Formats: sequence, C-alpha cells, structure tokens
Amino acid sequence: MAGIDWNGVRVRHSLGSVARRSGLAVPDAGTVMVCCPLPNHDDARPSMHLDLDRDRYYCFGCGARGDVVQWVSDIEGVGAVEAVAILEDGRRVKGVLGTGNRGAGTSYTSPSDHERPDLERTSPERVRQVMHDAWGYYASAPSHERATEYLGGKRDIDVSALEAELGRFVVGHTPDRPDALTQHLRSEGFTDDEMVDACLALRNRDGAVIDFFRDRVMLPVTDDADRVIGLIGRTVTDRAPKYLNQSRTHTYDKHLALYRPRRTILDRDANVIVVEGTVDALAIAAQAARSGLSTKFAPITASGLYLSATQLDRVLAIHDRAPVLAGDGDEAGRGANVAWATDAARKGRESVVVTWPEGQDPASWIAANREDALRALTRKGCLDAPPSELRPRHCGAVLTQHALDTLPNTGDRAASLRRVAAEAKNISSYLGRNASERYATAAAGVLPPVVVDAEAGHLVPGQRIKRQFRATQSVGDAGHNATALAVNQHIATDVEWPLKGLTP
Repeated sequence: MAGIDWNGVRVRHSLGSVARRSGLAVPDAGTVMVCCPLPNHDDARPSMHLDLDRDRYYCFGCGARGDVVQWVSDIEGVGAVEAVAILEDGRRVKGVLGTGNRGAGTSYTSPSDHERPDLERTSPERVRQVMHDAWGYYASAPSHERATEYLGGKRDIDVSALEAELGRFVVGHTPDRPDALTQHLRSEGFTDDEMVDACLALRNRDGAVIDFFRDRVMLPVTDDADRVIGLIGRTVTDRAPKYLNQSRTHTYDKHLALYRPRRTILDRDANVIVVEGTVDALAIAAQAARSGLSTKFAPITASGLYLSATQLDRVLAIHDRAPVLAGDGDEAGRGANVAWATDAARKGRESVVVTWPEGQDPASWIAANREDALRALTRKGCLDAPPSELRPRHCGAVLTQHALDTLPNTGDRAASLRRVAAEAKNISSYLGRNASERYATAAAGVLPPVVVDAEAGHLVPGQRIKRQFRATQSVGDAGHNATALAVNQHIATDVEWPLKGLTP
C-alpha cells in the first residue's frame, strides 16, 4: 500500500459525497441515520449513523464502522487499495439500495440546499434570545394544547403531572403556516440572519425564508440552568424523518447536547435511563411524575442511537449508580445497547440493560403497562429477578450473549469461544474489583460451565467444579458461584474451551 496518500484520499472524498454515490440522499454536513447499505445486512429500519462532519460511520445493527475507504471496501467487498481506486475513479459505488425503505433516514439536520447557520455572523447571546422567544411561541397556549392532544391521543402520554411539578410547559407544537414562526420573530425584532444562525429558519438559494420545523411536536433541549438551548421536532405525520434536530449553533450541538425532560435532585437509588427517542424519555418522565417517583427516574437521550464520548461522560456524571440502558426492541436498538454498555465499561462503569420485546420501546411499554411499567426500568433488585420477568440485566450478561450470538457458524468453534472469553476479560479489566467480579458472574450465566483445567490438562465437567467450589466456599448459591468460578478460571488462565456447543 506504499505510495497512497491516505489523508489526501479522505480529503478529496467526503463521506456525504461517497454515500450519495452509493444511492443515499444525504447532505454534505450534519448527522444522518440511514438504512445500512452493506449487502450482508437486511436493514429495514435505519440503524447506521453517518457523522458527515467527521466523515465517519457506525451501524448499530451489524457493527460496521469506519471512514470512506472502509465504506467502499465494505460495500464492494474489496481491499483498501481497490477501494481507493474506486473512489478516485468516481464511479457509482455498488450496493443494495434503491428498494423498499433502504436509505430512508430517521433523524437528520438541515438539508444541504439551504443555508447553514453561520457561527461568525450572530453572537451567542442573540442566538440565546431568539431560541427563548421561539420556544415561548411554540409553547403558547393553543400550540401547547395541540401537542398534549396529540401525545395523549396518539401515544397515550399524559404530561399534566410532569408540568404541574415543573410549573411550566414541556411540549409545544408548530403552527400550520410554514412561515408562522419566521413572521413572529420578525415582529419581535429578530433578523432573518439571526433566525438562520439559530437554525430556526431555512433560507433557500433564492433568498426565501421559511420555518425550519413544520408539522411537529416540539420538545426543548435545556442546559443545566434550564435555559432552552435547542429544539427537537417529532413528526406528527408519516413524513420522514421521525425526529428533526437542529444543525450546530452557538447554543446547540447534537454531539454534545442531551434531552432531559426533568432535572431534579435524585435519590440515592435513582435510575438514570438512556433511551433512543425524545418521546421515550418524555414518556418515562411523565409516568414517573404520575406515580410520584420523579426523584427515582432520570430519563435522558441524545435523540438517536449514537452517544458521543462527551455525552456519555455527562450521563455517567448524573448519578454514581449503574445507568439503565434501554434502546428500542429491534436490531438497531439492541445494537445501541451493546455500544453504550461497552463504552460505559471502558470508562470504568457498570450498566444494566433492558431488552424490550420485539417492536416495543419505552413509550409503548409504558402505555401498555401503566403503573407497573417503571419496574422494567428499575435497577434495584434486577439481578435477582426471575428470567420470566422483564427487568434490566447486567451488562456482563448482555455483552457476552451478544458476542455468542454473533459468533460465525463456521470455523474453529473453540477459538471463537476463546475470543469471547478474552473479550469478557478485556472489558472486565476496565472495572473496579467488585464490579469486575459482578461482570464475570453475569457473563457466567450465559457461558458454558465446562473448562479445561489449566494444571491437570483435561476437561473438567461443570458438576465437578461445583463440588470443588462447594467444598471451599460456603456463601451464596453454590451452583451460580461455581459457574462464575469457571468463567474466572478461563479469564484468568490460558485454557481451552471444549469443541462442543454452548450447552453444558
């Protein structure tokens, strides 16, 4: 590969331009969720995150990630050198797009044919002022009533108790006219430049200015002082995208901001809950308020599947207990849980994970289960819950099960199992001693309790390990702890797994 100017290749070919060559209608900048274009991933629901500002992609469904060179390599099935040749040739990148929902986005920023916010033109203070006025307009009495009617009628979400606790409205709605906000803000003394730079208005190339948000329930993104710094719009029609986020402004950056419906001092055993959708976070906060449990539940979201390192740090700083990760009940949501749990563990923090029934999400679960719904999001006592009950599971069990589920069907099974255990050892090494032991115990619940005794050099059945363990330990459940011992043996020593499958 000598002689290739890799940086030059990446500069000449942005991810946005290469994605368009693959058949995806995406802008040049911002963040976009699309259906994964890889030929081995049948992705009906958008699960790939494109960071068009950083020219990186990540699929929460299949785990594919990389830059433009890797993109072409993954889709075309070629090596890096061939991928560079395809990029430089300028031809269409082949793929499996163009049918069904392939390539449809669920969340994006300003389209590329409109003027983007200029961070040099309008001052941060002026952007804050126009954001404050815009939210006041969207949350005025008629618009607020329209939003609550939609949420209550279509999603069975009642925000009245939450708003009573906070003493303010938490939802709003766009007006019918496509330039209603623009006209209102002009009457308040704001210029078109200021509205564009706050990403509240779009200016076409011909100079026409219209509202950025249309046909949407509006939810405010606030800072630690409860000032509105950004807005997220959830569509009330069948028109994509489901969620619309603003482009980067002086006050809002989707890679940094988090939507949190309610900020309050939390109880010692409170649950910080990470979800995908803004409405999911709102539904949890609304149910907690109705149940008198607002100090027990702190839902939060980055409004999508992707959680940046900065956002994760902010989530972990809210409370010192393990966060509850609750991505949607589909392939992309489960992939997000795995990514979030892995990243949290690498920062030295445990987590517990909710795996919803297929097709469910937090909002739909709450609507169907009401008062009992929050139990599925409660960390306390979850590790002792029976398998039949929907409760969070320790990240060690979820990540290990994911590794087992994604093992190749061909090749050396023993080598594959060794890699699973090696990864368990790697992840647990980031955690403290007690947390590492809990991780191993949880992983043991999904790994086979049969290992090769490193010293004796022969297979040791699970029952023999249990007898040995019972003879030396007298606390806890002997069978469960023996399984953990087997996993810890495997993690701590260079041993072999049996060639048979995963059934003990």
